[in-house]
Amino acid sequence: MSAWRKLGENVGRYVKKGMKVAVVGAVSLHMYTNDKGETKASLEVNADDVEFLTRVEGNASDEEPQYEPQDEPQNNVPDGFTGVEVDQLPF
Repeated sequence: MSAWRKLGENVGRYVKKGMKVAVVGAVSLHMYTNDKGETKASLEVNADDVEFLTRVEGNASDEEPQYEPQDEPQNNVPDGFTGVEVDQLPF
């Protein structure tokens, strides 16, 4: 995810690993070949809006925000989604 200006400042200040956020923005797919010759893909979202879904307690001071991290699904695919391989993508 890329976020710029004030949005980027807020994301950088308050979002921590394990927090849930909703991101609205343009998605781009980047294909590349790693050092082992394997084709890899990465998705990037250029954020227009970010909504914090995990409650952040405290104030806007320089203190570390407190939050409740959620357990990740064991298969790394969120409920309601289906995992796909890179070669299955239509683009």
